[in-house]
Amino acid sequence: MELMVVILVVTILTSMIIPELRGSFEEALLRSSARRLAGACDVAYSRAVAAGRSQRLRFEPSTGRYRVEARAHAPKSAAAPTEVPDAAGTIDPRITVVLRHADAPAPATAAVPDPESAGGEGIGFNADGTADAAEFELSDRGGFRLVVRVNPITARVRVIDPGRP
Repeated sequence: MELMVVILVVTILTSMIIPELRGSFEEALLRSSARRLAGACDVAYSRAVAAGRSQRLRFEPSTGRYRVEARAHAPKSAAAPTEVPDAAGTIDPRITVVLRHADAPAPATAAVPDPESAGGEGIGFNADGTADAAEFELSDRGGFRLVVRVNPITARVRVIDPGRP
């Protein structure tokens, strides 16, 4: 009888803890994805300033892939993006990412892309240390959201936690 009571108590505690762990895992996945995008922005900024050439962090919403590359009007960089850590990657499909530009009221994923952003939306980083005013909004299925915001004057990246809706 005592064994049955212990098993019942363990079962009840387990049923209460497992949903919380799932939310924690998804929140950790969201934070990891935000750090990866912030790291890619930092790589694009560093490459632009160091090489004296504009770089673009290109994001493809349909696949979740991102990569840092030289802008179309700038000569190609000597190092391929895959040779630089954090210059390319994929965001987990459980995370929804929307790219917004400061001058565009609607999400960039719904906008008609300009010729330079063919093959994905992007944020430009210039050789003078400036960048496009833009942000990535990341959300998971549990309602957690994070914003990766690029300052257009300093090209510094901040990860902002707006909290749950």
